Amino acid sequence: SLSDLQRCRLSRHLVLQFLKVPWFERYIHGMWVRYLIGTGKYRIFRVQALSKETVEPYQINTTTYNRKVDLVCGGVIRNVSLDLISNGAF
Repeated sequence: SLSDLQRCRLSRHLVLQFLKVPWFERYIHGMWVRYLIGTGKYRIFRVQALSKETVEPYQINTTTYNRKVDLVCGGVIRNVSLDLISNGAF
């Protein structure tokens, strides 16, 4: 149910809070995110994995980060940056 998803939701705030801890990859695995896919359009995705390879650094609020995350929705895997994860509820 939606309330069950809310309990295992990963917000951008939580990403920033735990981004630098060594167990971050294990922490986010299997969590659910509300992700911006276009102008005002959000989808709910499940976090599959944190990418092993690094990318050009990008900003998440005021923090710089250089890895992406694999998100799954409807059997499709998207490798995306963490900066468009929403703080809003589902």
